[in-house]
Amino acid sequence: MCPHEGDRFVWPPRPLPTQSASNQAPGAPTPPAGSAAADAGTGQGSQQAGHSVDLSEPTDEPRSWLGQVAQAWLEPERTPFEVWAQRAAWLPDPVTRSCPRCGHTVGPSLHDPEGCHRCRDAPSPVDQVLRLGEYAGALRHWVHRVKFGRDWHAGVSLGRRLGALAVRQLAQRGVEPAWPERVRVVAVPSSWRRRWARAIDHSGAIAQGVARACAAPLVHPIRRRHGPTQVGLSAAERARNVAGKFVPAWPRLGQVTRRLAVRAWPRAQSGVGTVYLLVDDVLTTGATLRAAATALRKAHAASEPGSRKDDAQRVIVWGLIVGVTPDDRGRLS
Repeated sequence: MCPHEGDRFVWPPRPLPTQSASNQAPGAPTPPAGSAAADAGTGQGSQQAGHSVDLSEPTDEPRSWLGQVAQAWLEPERTPFEVWAQRAAWLPDPVTRSCPRCGHTVGPSLHDPEGCHRCRDAPSPVDQVLRLGEYAGALRHWVHRVKFGRDWHAGVSLGRRLGALAVRQLAQRGVEPAWPERVRVVAVPSSWRRRWARAIDHSGAIAQGVARACAAPLVHPIRRRHGPTQVGLSAAERARNVAGKFVPAWPRLGQVTRRLAVRAWPRAQSGVGTVYLLVDDVLTTGATLRAAATALRKAHAASEPGSRKDDAQRVIVWGLIVGVTPDDRGRLS
């Protein structure tokens, strides 16, 4: 061998031996990248071991176009939300942390079935409101991911959590038997123009998860007329904005199906009437939920042949909300 053969020009250049490689015994296998042994030379392993990873605000990992197609059309065994929830040990808020009539946060020992100071004296077509938590932090991130990121599977996962919460509460009310005849899931509808613009029915995705968790049918008895957005409006403006926007869905088609005796769900025969789980993503003042619940009660009365006023009063409407906008004015310590 030429004495200067090792100094001749070589391309690409040979990698310099790292400190961990120099300390490795000859003939020992090289540890794979990303392992604890491989990270020992760079200090990454000790950094991860000494510091906990902040999972309060999840981040989106980049995916290839093929991964995006698979994510959109194939339902994975565990969605990104479920993976994050397990890592962060995330759980829904306790039922006693929110008002059962309006869903807003209440202070310790202030959980009252009659409601809080916001809603106690105000009549409402919604009998009870259940929520996963406040519309802030990581929960807000996931709602945005469903609504604006068009992540259908994340919406279904949120709905499953919401449905499991509803199952426990309904079981305490004795509504567990005869699910298909008694419980129905309804998504607070968006106008067809908004669904077209967003390319997703976000409340429908959440409602689908609720229906799966409750083993109850997902029905569409109401629709929404297009109107201005609710963003940035006061409570009074929100109420005026949604007035008359929710109407029964295709009443003429309902008349035809009744004449043909096409009825998928028989009426409940017990003293407790039909339970509607009205699903939406965010609640701020409750104006949208109340308007939808009013239209839902009217649609139910119109769809049931021979229904009387007392039958309509026996209908139970629960609002199932992913996140409720925080209101510091209602926090009493």
